[in-house]
Amino acid sequence: MMLRYLLPLLFAVRGVEPVGQLPYGVGEIDACKIQLNDERNGWLVCVAPPSVHLTHDGGKTWHAISLPVAADGFSPIRSNFRSQRPWIAIESSVFALSPSGEGWENLFSLPIGARAQQIADLALSEDQRFVIAVVQDGTPKAAADIALVSVDSGKTWRSRQIQQGQYRKVAIGTGSFVYLIGLSKVLVSSDWGTSWRLARFAFSSGEREAKVFKEATSRPMRSFFFGSGGWLVYEQGYIFRTDDHGQSWYELARPTQVWPTNTSPASFTIWFLTTDHGYQVGGDGELRESYDGGFTWRPLSLGVEKISDISCVDITTCYAITRSGRLLRVESVAPGLR
Repeated sequence: MMLRYLLPLLFAVRGVEPVGQLPYGVGEIDACKIQLNDERNGWLVCVAPPSVHLTHDGGKTWHAISLPVAADGFSPIRSNFRSQRPWIAIESSVFALSPSGEGWENLFSLPIGARAQQIADLALSEDQRFVIAVVQDGTPKAAADIALVSVDSGKTWRSRQIQQGQYRKVAIGTGSFVYLIGLSKVLVSSDWGTSWRLARFAFSSGEREAKVFKEATSRPMRSFFFGSGGWLVYEQGYIFRTDDHGQSWYELARPTQVWPTNTSPASFTIWFLTTDHGYQVGGDGELRESYDGGFTWRPLSLGVEKISDISCVDITTCYAITRSGRLLRVESVAPGLR
């Protein structure tokens, strides 16, 4: 117990310094996401204006690379530039970065039939052999959406019908755990999507709040997994944590405990460096930090700067995008514990 109170002191001394200017500024950077692989190499992916930029000097300079599709069709569903082979998913195709690092190759396409079928979300394992996707079916008389799973890099697929309109996000945890994340439900598989079961949810105020959550139309916004632990954030501000690979979830915080009630968490990002120490960015642009696994959060003083996104490279070093187009390095002096 004493350790939890000591954590803020161990991390209290920090450095926050500007390290570079991004290619875009006010009014443009909010549509961008940053992914740093290490302290030198990273990516900036923007929907508007459509672009992919690369840095090899820790964000001091950036250069643009070609897009895998025409600019007017560049609307990524998901991307992972921290992967051994960076990839990006657009419409029904997944593109991998070419060996030269300047172009793209079509890794595979998903078996989408009717035009009314759309991929809501997908994820690839690190070796890119396992793929999971949620396909929302808007065809007339469709009674269900579809979960697609491939274990051979998209060569063959197996499908499962799932509740229509319910599941919006997918995630890959540690080991063979994978997840379908819905409006008020989570399906969890411990065998790469062969079998599924409903996860359990527990609320700090019991059954009354459980009913409110079930009846809400709040969308899942972000998930993050670390070992057997994980965090799940919903649009209305519910934050949940798991310690058993997502088989059960318990409520951590409410909107009023994390960000002001007059703001939206639409751009919410969450990132944990250890099971105790994490950061999050809400729709109000504030960077907040937790030392107790997400139970409580406190804002970091960054002056007038508002944050758009954050990416961490290890347990002490993160990089944050400001809405004015600057890149900040956020450094914790002591390593995380546990």
